Amino acid sequence: MPSVPIADELPSRSSFHVASAFASRGAVGLFFLVAQLALPPATYAAASSAAPESKTSSVTSLAMTAADSPVTSVESGKVVTLTAKVTVDGKAVSPGQVNFCEVPAKSCTDIHLLATVQLSTKGTAAYNFRPGAGSHGYKAEFLGNLTTAGSSSGSSTLQVTGKAVQVASATAISESGEWGQYKLSA
Repeated sequence: MPSVPIADELPSRSSFHVASAFASRGAVGLFFLVAQLALPPATYAAASSAAPESKTSSVTSLAMTAADSPVTSVESGKVVTLTAKVTVDGKAVSPGQVNFCEVPAKSCTDIHLLATVQLSTKGTAAYNFRPGAGSHGYKAEFLGNLTTAGSSSGSSTLQVTGKAVQVASATAISESGEWGQYKLSA
């Protein structure tokens, strides 16, 4: 069934005008109301020319540890913890998210993004992982929030010595029971 106009240029409601509204009949006798809303020209001009709110500048730092000690070199297979701290004037920032990235990548996306972690109430975010053998660089990027601008840490380098550690894994599955009462074990 075609749409039927039910109102044109209705009087202003708050700061919006209804440009047009239509009702149409859908399946099983349902009616749909579609309204197009627009700001009055003066309101639109004021909104589009308003300066964006300024956000407070933040500082992001990155610490790299293994077994709770600062590191720049570890043996292959060791767990490394990247810990970001985000502050404004020395005070912890929360809420927010931190991206942990490989450097010197131009952007912290795709394969260069190691993890995205929520900031704690203490303004820290931590990521634990086992880096592969070789030379690596890492940085932390605070994504910002409603009141605080994003920031990035400097890069930290890590040398992972030794051969790449390969961990063997195997999966087995077995079943037991009877019709309607199966049990699977892996």
